[in-house]
Amino acid sequence: MFILLKVAAAICIFSAVSASAAHEHSAHIHGHAELTIAIEKNNVDLNLIAPAESLLGFEYKVTTPEEALKVSAMKKHLSEHKNVIHFDSGECQIKHVNINSSDMLNDDHHEHPHAEISINYQFHCPKANEISSATLKLFKHYNKLKKIYAMWLTSSQQGSIVLDDKNTKINFQ
Repeated sequence: MFILLKVAAAICIFSAVSASAAHEHSAHIHGHAELTIAIEKNNVDLNLIAPAESLLGFEYKVTTPEEALKVSAMKKHLSEHKNVIHFDSGECQIKHVNINSSDMLNDDHHEHPHAEISINYQFHCPKANEISSATLKLFKHYNKLKKIYAMWLTSSQQGSIVLDDKNTKINFQ
């Protein structure tokens, strides 16, 4: 439960950082994503929100079998956390993955003019205190993704960084 409070705090802090840099970043910009990572005790919680266009190449509701296959392939690829992030240590095991692409698939008769994909990974890391960095793998697979605004929080520190295809590493210490 405490980790959820930390994630909420991290999101608030991230939002404040984002607001102060509003000229460079605002909500739902194609090619940009937001990432929060909270590390506490033996748990790591990672949340990524990206415009569907940045991961799929389109952001409208799926209308063809080919588009549905593309969404399914993206979800399968992202369900393997090793395709998204690599922690330098900590011996992390995935506990839970949730990939929400409902804006693309649901026939809820509500328009979602800016469809987003949200991803949540929960890890159990017996040696979470040994994690000193993480490398994002997303830029290798999603060429429309240009920047990730990352914010991280541990029991002793917090920080933020803008990642791109040339700078994919987050240092937690």
